[in-house]
Amino acid sequence: SSKILARLRSLIEQIQREANFYNLPVFLVGSLAGVTGTGMFMDIAYLTRQIAREWCHSQVTISGIFILPDAFRGALPAGYPNWHSRTARTFAAMRETRRFTVSFDWEVGYPIHYVAPTTGFAGDSVLAGSINGQLFDRLYYIDGRRRNFPLDIFPIEKGIAPAISDMLGAFL
Repeated sequence: SSKILARLRSLIEQIQREANFYNLPVFLVGSLAGVTGTGMFMDIAYLTRQIAREWCHSQVTISGIFILPDAFRGALPAGYPNWHSRTARTFAAMRETRRFTVSFDWEVGYPIHYVAPTTGFAGDSVLAGSINGQLFDRLYYIDGRRRNFPLDIFPIEKGIAPAISDMLGAFL
C-alpha cells in the first residue's frame, strides 16, 4: 500500500506544479465486474481525497466512471462461467457506493484504518482516518446497452473504451 500512497501523492503534487490546480478534477475509471476493481475503487477514491487534502493541501473533485458486467458481453464467449458472481460483486459495490453517497451520518463518519493504531500512525488522518463526506462527487455506471448502436456487442476496446475516452475528452 505504501507504493500506492507514494504514487498518488507524487501524481497529485506533479499536477499541482505543472497545471497549478487547487481543485483537481480526478476521474477514476474501472470495472465493477471483477475482483480488483470492486475491491479497490472506494479505497482509491478515499485515499486520493485524503492525500490531496492532508498532504498536498488541495481539493479534488472525484468522478467515478464504472463499467458494469453487461459491457463485457461482446468480449466473452456465450455461457461464460461465473457471470452471476460478477453481477453479485457489482450489486455489492453499488450498494456500498450508495451508502457513502446518500444515506450516511456525516458528523459521526465511518472509520477507515489501513494500519493498526499501535503502529505509530494513529495521528495520520490518511492511514487512520474516517470518511466524513461523499467519496464521489459524480458517479457514472456504463453498460453499453441501448436500442440504437449498442456498445455491449463489441469487445471493450472497440465499444465501451472509446466511448469512455470521448466522455473524458468532453469533460476536460
